[in-house]
Amino acid sequence: MDDAAIDPDENANSQPPLSKPSPNVQKISKHDQQELRKQQRELARQQGKESNYASTAKKKVIMYSVVIAAIITVAVVLYIQSGKVEFEEIQLGDHPTIGPDGAPVVLAVFGDYQCPFTKNYWFKIQPKIQDNYGKKVRIVFLPMPTGRHRNDRISAQAAYCAEEQGKWFEFTQKLFERQGQADRPTLDAFAPQVGLDAGKFEECMNSDVYKNKVDNDYAYGKSISIAVTPTVFVNGIRLAGEYPYEEYKKAIDYALANKLPTQ
Repeated sequence: MDDAAIDPDENANSQPPLSKPSPNVQKISKHDQQELRKQQRELARQQGKESNYASTAKKKVIMYSVVIAAIITVAVVLYIQSGKVEFEEIQLGDHPTIGPDGAPVVLAVFGDYQCPFTKNYWFKIQPKIQDNYGKKVRIVFLPMPTGRHRNDRISAQAAYCAEEQGKWFEFTQKLFERQGQADRPTLDAFAPQVGLDAGKFEECMNSDVYKNKVDNDYAYGKSISIAVTPTVFVNGIRLAGEYPYEEYKKAIDYALANKLPTQ
């Protein structure tokens, strides 16, 4: 083995020289450079216009959405405050209720167990109403299976079967928590989870005893022009669709202040 030290300078000198620019590469003339810069400025200007247009369009969409929501909200408020409120008499019938029979305000809630907006009402609006008004309010739930959601009618039948055993609220809670999962095997599985006698629940479901009742619920809703769920009547004042809690509060306060009949 050669023990001679390697001379770094010698090693460096052994590297091939860097290549020189090819003499065939043509330089860009000043005129071409000016044209290139001009094109770049024009491109930047066009991109800026497109970006501004997209930004403006987005702002307009947001603005229009806010304005429409505000118009709807203000319309309801002014409608109530004007004193020209129309009251509709609702046939409450034999439906599940929450709250005392003698409450001065009755909320008739037409809802679909498989409707996401009804679910929002159930979890976000109704608890606030109960907390703030307590025994002053009675809530009556009238199933309105619109046909827009899978398994809406069988869900309504199942809720009635649960009511037979005094577990309507618990079963309804489960339906909304697991919304979208309501085929027959799943509904049967819900029964013991909420404390129902599974055998009696399955027997009730197999009999289709509540099929006609659910059909009649739907027919009644259509007869009074229920087109969206939830639709809530506050002592006969109709609030159709999804509203913030404050609008329900205004309607309830109006009903209490003016001692509107509960039906």
